Amino acid sequence: MSHFDAVLDELKDLQSGLKSTANRLWTIKLSLAAAKRDGLSENEFLLRRLAKREREEQVDFERLLNRLNRVVSQNLDSSLIAFSSIDDVETVARISKMIRYLHNSFAGELPLGQTWAKLNAALPAFSKN
Repeated sequence: MSHFDAVLDELKDLQSGLKSTANRLWTIKLSLAAAKRDGLSENEFLLRRLAKREREEQVDFERLLNRLNRVVSQNLDSSLIAFSSIDDVETVARISKMIRYLHNSFAGELPLGQTWAKLNAALPAFSKN
């Protein structure tokens, strides 16, 4: 397994975690809004519990974003990317697509766009499709 394969696996795990956490956050937010519309007061158990779960999920989401930022900065922010095989090129192309997806979906405020541009520039033209 190459270094790039390990990075791709880590990004896949992060993508899955970010999707799951974002979905749970949306469900909790919708439940909170519905409970408030139904007239529940802030000191009732359900609203307190939902608010606590929302905070916990938000902390988890932030933890995943920090991990994403760390993985990208430690493994992909180099100005030089050395490919040892065509498999590395294909893996980096998949990493590039995944970073673009993660940036657009979850982490617009992180500097992932710059990393994506560096990776994309390093890839041969035939592998960008």
